[in-house]
Amino acid sequence: MPDLKPTPKTQWNVGYWLLAMMAFVALQNWWQASRTVEVVPSGVFKTALAEGRVSEVTVGETTITGKLKSPEAGGKTVIVANRVEPDLAERLSRYGVPWTRVVESTFVRDLLSWVAPALVFFGLWFFLIRRNARRQGMGMGSFMSIGKSRAKVCSCSGTSRPARPTIRPR
Repeated sequence: MPDLKPTPKTQWNVGYWLLAMMAFVALQNWWQASRTVEVVPSGVFKTALAEGRVSEVTVGETTITGKLKSPEAGGKTVIVANRVEPDLAERLSRYGVPWTRVVESTFVRDLLSWVAPALVFFGLWFFLIRRNARRQGMGMGSFMSIGKSRAKVCSCSGTSRPARPTIRPR
């Protein structure tokens, strides 16, 4: 009967294919969004809304998305602007200077706040367990190698004493 277990080489190949497919989907998603979505300042968004070019508006936590009635030059069908508080927008528009709001990405900070403590705990656990394993005479082994002894149980026969099992290494 053939062995159906995946070899490490097969597992790596499957992993590479999955990674390549995820990268391809992400690249396709980015390309499609760059062709249809235009990021504009809030003033331009308000102008498009006042001119009646926007058919639908979606208000998010940090952005306002507008679906255009007809595509603009370049094939853009959606415009997106960062949300700005109305009183701040009025104060800034008095001066006639173009302005926009920037949303700061906290992805790396959030990722590190979850991953870094886990890595620290894993590192401490790994080194402390390894140190304890050496102290207990297991060498570079682990706690799971306790039951893997190769000793045989032999009984002494042909003696006047009752047989006592002794352990002899192979």
